[in-house]
Amino acid sequence: MGSNDVHIDRRHLSENKVTIRDVALRAGVSIATVSRVMTNSPGVGESTRARVLDVIHELNYYPDIKGRMLASNSTRNIGLVIPHTSHFIMKDPFFAEVLRGVQDAINARGYRMVLATASAEIEEDLEYIKMARDGSVDGIIVLCNKVNDIYLPELKAMNFPFVSIGRAFGPIDIAFVDIDNIQSSYNAVKYLIDMGHRRIAHIAGILETTAGIERLEGYKRALVDNGLPYDESYVVEGKFTQESGYLAASRLLENPKKLPTAIFAYNDSMAIGAMRAIREKGMAIPDDISIVGFNDDPEVSYSEPPLTTVRQPIYRLGKLATEMLIEIIERDGPKQRQVILPTEIVERSSVRRLGGGEG
Repeated sequence: MGSNDVHIDRRHLSENKVTIRDVALRAGVSIATVSRVMTNSPGVGESTRARVLDVIHELNYYPDIKGRMLASNSTRNIGLVIPHTSHFIMKDPFFAEVLRGVQDAINARGYRMVLATASAEIEEDLEYIKMARDGSVDGIIVLCNKVNDIYLPELKAMNFPFVSIGRAFGPIDIAFVDIDNIQSSYNAVKYLIDMGHRRIAHIAGILETTAGIERLEGYKRALVDNGLPYDESYVVEGKFTQESGYLAASRLLENPKKLPTAIFAYNDSMAIGAMRAIREKGMAIPDDISIVGFNDDPEVSYSEPPLTTVRQPIYRLGKLATEMLIEIIERDGPKQRQVILPTEIVERSSVRRLGGGEG
């Protein structure tokens, strides 16, 4: 498909005022390129300039005040889209730390943040496209990618500046900042195996998200690579919260003849919930069951016992994603389009080394 063959929703053009984004989409260029043409700035080839001017004439585009602000890159707003409720976000330490990183990077570059949350957990939400079309932001940061997300490909087709915190599921090539979820989970389970555990359960994240799927995959690979069977009954899906971790662990502990000796949880919140369920069953941590979390939330070093976990650089995820997006907005592209940050296991007191016959 050539650059002039990009599909434009004619219904949108007829019902709404044509925007600079429509011009960019039809011309097959970035919004920044359209801006340079409109302001007669250098850095645009003559053939590209002529094509953009033809599209402007064809679509009868006349920028209003908001459009002129966008054309000069002066909205200075960056959208942050998190497909969870605001109530959930404020309770989850992961999102609080990401927000801190995003806000620090935005403040340092003179931008403002526009936060968009969902009205229900992991629902289909049009905030990506609303923000991109209404001219309220110069670019978007997207968190917590869902499997088969239909909006990321649409943003990419629109040539709209965006960066994802977390990789997209599937072949779509986008700018992102992430960790290696598969390898990080593999390392956590391998750590438990090295500590003598053989019956290792997993409280999984939501399996409609890329990270949830990848961490489950890392768990499976670690077992298989070390000669241990994968048992589906040792995997229970949670919903990221302490309550869901509590319920998941309660299910794992229902059969006294098939108790795990260790649990690897998708995140620290679910690990904390699981610890409560273990104690309510009259068992001790780590004497009866060991547990490993993921994130290294601030409170887990004060849990009882302090939680062994996988530390990921959450603040840096938010900060680097924002810096990358601003690079795209201001210079038509970042120096590095895809960044994988390292993780590490933080050993505390929630894991016990087993003897030869206990695992």
